[in-house]
Amino acid sequence: METIEFLSNYTMLRPLTTLSLSAKIIDNLHKNGYYYVEDIDNNPEIVEKYVNSEMLKKSLNPPITLTSLDHWQAELQYQKLKTSSESLNDILDGGFQCGTITELCGIQGSGKTQVCFQASIAAQLPENVGGLEGQSLYIDTRNAFSCQRINDFIQGFRKLHPKLSLPTDKILENIFVSSPKSIDDLNNTITKLKKILKYSKNISIRAIIVDSLSFLICSTDDPSTRFKNYIQILDNLQDIASKYNLTVIVVNELVTQCDVNNEIYFVSAGGQNVANRCQKRLMLARISGSKFAARIIKSSVMPQVTVPFYITADGISDEI
Repeated sequence: METIEFLSNYTMLRPLTTLSLSAKIIDNLHKNGYYYVEDIDNNPEIVEKYVNSEMLKKSLNPPITLTSLDHWQAELQYQKLKTSSESLNDILDGGFQCGTITELCGIQGSGKTQVCFQASIAAQLPENVGGLEGQSLYIDTRNAFSCQRINDFIQGFRKLHPKLSLPTDKILENIFVSSPKSIDDLNNTITKLKKILKYSKNISIRAIIVDSLSFLICSTDDPSTRFKNYIQILDNLQDIASKYNLTVIVVNELVTQCDVNNEIYFVSAGGQNVANRCQKRLMLARISGSKFAARIIKSSVMPQVTVPFYITADGISDEI
């Protein structure tokens, strides 16, 4: 059959799930016993039945290959959103990098939300002081967003940058807050965001904060549904981050697991599903009072080190 002669170069037991076909098409193929490209190659009559041959051919096209120099030059173009703590900036290799997803995990009271509050304001600052000169979208799944705490952080930034004009009303106007109550709400928020970023000329979102990602997903009893939700949401966020050169920060709580010896230990909710899709992962913990610690647990360039920082009435800093 001439329509699928092009398959012959791709028949090395390549899973159909690696093709850029819709979930419905993949599901139909799986239900009828086809799991690999080789299965289709051996059964040419199914091509037109389940998937248009041109669509299949397009999905099989190999990705464009870039050199390491291309990647390096592209990476240099990404901006970084700095915190008010040089220690945190150091282990983040300069800050929350645009084009990537950074995960913050930790138990309740470990400072995750405080870091997110500050990031939502810092994104509006000029580049020369570590900002992105844009707006923020704060996706608040836990109803924990606090305008009063945001005001505290604004006062802290005024002390840190006395020469900057930081009008409270303007800063608050540039933080968009969404409060999804379900996974469907969260997915709809991200879908609408894609349209806004594509078509609106008045919106300049440079930071997306999801506080928290695991809160809604962990309420789902079915493990396979939780896995699907993590993958779908993080893949969509990565697509947005890469396409629009913005930074994404997701918060996850810690959950308990048992090892083979029935010893209980803490891990970030989502486990490897989240780990594989976040370029950086930061574990936060409260040491005592206003003293906190951050450990980088995933980074392509930084070792797993722990640094102290403080959270005061004015925000985040390296000292009280």
